[in-house]
Amino acid sequence: MTQIEAILGQLRDHYREEARQEILAKLGGARLKPVGPTATGSITKIVKVVTKPAAKPRAARPIKRSHEELAKVSDAVLETVRTFPGYGAESIKKTLGLQLTDIELPIKKLLATKQIKRRGQKRATKYYPA
Repeated sequence: MTQIEAILGQLRDHYREEARQEILAKLGGARLKPVGPTATGSITKIVKVVTKPAAKPRAARPIKRSHEELAKVSDAVLETVRTFPGYGAESIKKTLGLQLTDIELPIKKLLATKQIKRRGQKRATKYYPA
């Protein structure tokens, strides 16, 4: 083998490896797997590596409200129901400027202590003073 052929072989190997790395980079989690020998070397096959998808981050736990905060919201809900009998949860929420999740527990506690009454079902539920 002449010196020129040796240099050409090195260049060919270099460019093959460069092309291989570029293909792997574009495919993400792929790797080359040898398939079988040939006269020029081994034939390779691109195989996609199957990996587990990344786990979704868990939602943060809601912050637990203190008894004082719950008492304030309960008092505000009770006062709203007394002032506007027949209001639903959406109307109470808008009146107080709170989120629906912020008034759900106080409404349940007021119902349990029989300070307010409920009429209707689901979205048609209306609250009245007891």
